[in-house]
Amino acid sequence: MRIGFIGGLLVIGGCLLIVVTAVIGASGGQVSVEGAGPGSLSLTVAMAMLAVGALLVGVGGSRPLNGRFARLGLVLSGVGLTATLSTANVSASSMLVVVFLLGGLVAWIGVIMTALAILATPGRPRQAGLLFVAGLLIAMAAGALNNVVGAAIAGPIALVGGSVVLLGIGAIGLLGVTGGHSRGAGAG
Repeated sequence: MRIGFIGGLLVIGGCLLIVVTAVIGASGGQVSVEGAGPGSLSLTVAMAMLAVGALLVGVGGSRPLNGRFARLGLVLSGVGLTATLSTANVSASSMLVVVFLLGGLVAWIGVIMTALAILATPGRPRQAGLLFVAGLLIAMAAGALNNVVGAAIAGPIALVGGSVVLLGIGAIGLLGVTGGHSRGAGAG
């Protein structure tokens, strides 16, 4: 098995576990990283799967994720998520909180780098990138609307935006699994 294939499966599995976590949280369950309960367990495992999956796709992903910029973005995402996950339960007075915050920043920089790189690649990679960017724009619009119309209207819009972002991340994982090929078609 290819490393990118395994990484893509982990990214897709992490996205699915985030959906499970959201359902647990929406039904009143506790959700936190490395906390107690099924919501916390699913979130922690989802973050670990996304981190390892991004690293594996970044290191061994095949076409169309073979550009240096896309691979660097994926590796940065994996490293940042790992740093954040590793330091999630440190005290706010600990210096490791800086690692936690920097890990989150590095992860988001990596995600944005990956999205920009795949937007520049025609075919399925561009579709995945467009999903991700569309989700971010919807979520940002919801944040802006929150002050005007309130959370009752902006909340569901933000949920849609987050869901579309998650689809974009899952589509990147699918690119790692399929290598950019679709059934009956050539390379994306």
